[in-house]
Amino acid sequence: MKTLKISILFVLAFLLQGCPSEPEPPIVNQFDLTNSSSEDIYIYSRNSSDVIELSPGSEQPSIVTPKGEKWSFPLTEHPFNQGSKLWILIFKKSTIENNTWQQIRDNNLYDKRYGFNLEEMRAVNYQVVYDGN
Repeated sequence: MKTLKISILFVLAFLLQGCPSEPEPPIVNQFDLTNSSSEDIYIYSRNSSDVIELSPGSEQPSIVTPKGEKWSFPLTEHPFNQGSKLWILIFKKSTIENNTWQQIRDNNLYDKRYGFNLEEMRAVNYQVVYDGN
């Protein structure tokens, strides 16, 4: 009976271990966006080979970067090898507060849009300063 319990525990432990996950792709650099504008901003970002537009399923951005602060995004080379870009939409706090998310999505009321492939990020040394314009 004791051997049966040990065997069951061994099999159960083996099954619960799960499949090994794929290793994370190595981070090749870090992309920094500094907010030098006069107000806090919200950031919406996505890797995509298409131009990013806000679709009905797009969730409201949750990343808030206070004025004078930096937002950093770790970069791996994998998505960029397939022709993808890092798309960043900037929304001023006043834009988020003065419009519904539905209005923002329907009218693409972002305050700034950036799109960088890997070569373009290297050209700007992986850094962008948003000044509110």
